Amino acid sequence: MKRAILLLSLSLALVSVQGFVLQSVRIVNGTTSAPGQFPYQVMVIASIPFGQALCGGTLISDQWIVTAGHCIDGAYAFEVHLGAQKFNDYTEPGREIYFSFDSILHERYTASIAANDIGLIKLPNKVNFTKNIQPASLPTSQDLLVGKTVIASGWGLQSTSASRPASELQYAPLQVLSNEECAKSYDPVLIRPSIICAKGANLQSPCSGDSGGPLVLNGTRTLVGITSFGSVLGCDFGYPGGFSRVAYFLDWISAKTGIKV
Repeated sequence: MKRAILLLSLSLALVSVQGFVLQSVRIVNGTTSAPGQFPYQVMVIASIPFGQALCGGTLISDQWIVTAGHCIDGAYAFEVHLGAQKFNDYTEPGREIYFSFDSILHERYTASIAANDIGLIKLPNKVNFTKNIQPASLPTSQDLLVGKTVIASGWGLQSTSASRPASELQYAPLQVLSNEECAKSYDPVLIRPSIICAKGANLQSPCSGDSGGPLVLNGTRTLVGITSFGSVLGCDFGYPGGFSRVAYFLDWISAKTGIKV
């Protein structure tokens, strides 16, 4: 049976954090990270017409963050946290907070089929790298990575019934599926060459609000995916997660940022 999708996005269930309305987010069945374990991980709080919303992102240079297109579609400002491990501790050592009004949405982004679900946020000034703040690497090949272990991360709800994001950054190992295998769970029109699918052996999964967060090749900082969509049935049932395939968008990223690939 083909499953409908949910963009892991700004329009899903809301949670209140620090007096703001934030979108729910989860790494289901994840593990708590150590401080500095994922120095490329970014927390993005987007200002949208009805409040604020939570997404993830990935630092890819000293001034650019890549995230999901649906995280910036309709948003007009971004509070960007670098070097964060705890969700609510704005004074933790190594954390830096920036405010940006400068974003780029892919010109062919189409929400209904999660097409070209990628965007960029430019920081107002260049970041000084530290042990807790380092960029991810962009991929250098078009390897489909089928069967490879990848790592997803985010500050997610840890079960469907949870009402608040995780207090500390979570991560989970997933295995890359072939697009043919992934299309058994979703309408094949959704599973294009620009999509990479992955699922956990023990029901680990990204979910709503993990949107835009990184999927990296295990044991490296190579960014291979950007969290995009999951099954409309929920995140606890072992369906694959859908990610924008970074290798597919390398030319677009380079053209918009000037980063050489």
